[in-house]
Amino acid sequence: MTNPEDLPHTVARAIHEIAQYVSRHPDARDTLEGIRDWWLPSDISFTAAELQQALDILTGWGWLVKQMLITHTFVYGVSEVGMQQAIEFLRGKAN
Repeated sequence: MTNPEDLPHTVARAIHEIAQYVSRHPDARDTLEGIRDWWLPSDISFTAAELQQALDILTGWGWLVKQMLITHTFVYGVSEVGMQQAIEFLRGKAN
């Protein structure tokens, strides 16, 4: 598992913000663009590459699931295992 402390600050921040969002909205599913526009605070800006890296890491960890639509667009959402791990991750950040 990639250690968040070894990631660029913006990617680690995106992971944190996504984990917060899915912990409050476990049924949320969206594209990279929707995640950028709706899941993340508007006062923080991430490049598409930074956000894609965060999504790839979260998918690799098993926290998010990635589904391809017929249009070859990917939709991301939290997995059952990922929900608990995201909550534990956020609790660790609060300490």
